[in-house]
Amino acid sequence: MSDEELDELVRLCSALRGHRWPWAPLGRLLGGSLRTQAAVLGVHERQVSRWRSYGLTDEQADRCAILAGSHPAAVWEGWDSVAAA
Repeated sequence: MSDEELDELVRLCSALRGHRWPWAPLGRLLGGSLRTQAAVLGVHERQVSRWRSYGLTDEQADRCAILAGSHPAAVWEGWDSVAAA
């Protein structure tokens, strides 16, 4: 499967899952380059690129915020109201 096909599959799956958390607040918290962000989160740079494009699921956002040394409610406004639903 090509990168373009995988990106399209991720986009379609994202649409089916519903709510996604934007990358920008986490990216600001992490700072640094894409490579540095990927290293802190323990993922491949390509995964960070996908999150930048498509956002993060609840589970991904929770895990990434914790790995960044924070709590998702401190990273994303509205976390408590969406997570409680």
